[in-house]
Amino acid sequence: MVALTGGPTAFVARAKNLLAEGRFDLALSLIEVAANAEPNNRAVHLLRAQILQAKEGQEPSLMAKSIYRAARIDSQELLNRL
Repeated sequence: MVALTGGPTAFVARAKNLLAEGRFDLALSLIEVAANAEPNNRAVHLLRAQILQAKEGQEPSLMAKSIYRAARIDSQELLNRL
């Protein structure tokens, strides 16, 4: 799907716009598709970490905050290995 729709660059661009609009859920959905298609893409994981941090900040549930934080840390650790 990612290859058919312009590649990860297109997904990153759209997800950045959605993040800027405060549409965190949709931004996260798009960036997760891109991350699954290209798991070692730096731009994808940089944005994924930013989106997850935004989600963590808006979430009132401690459990959900922890889930978003763990996912964000996964992307950050992957970036350190790339």
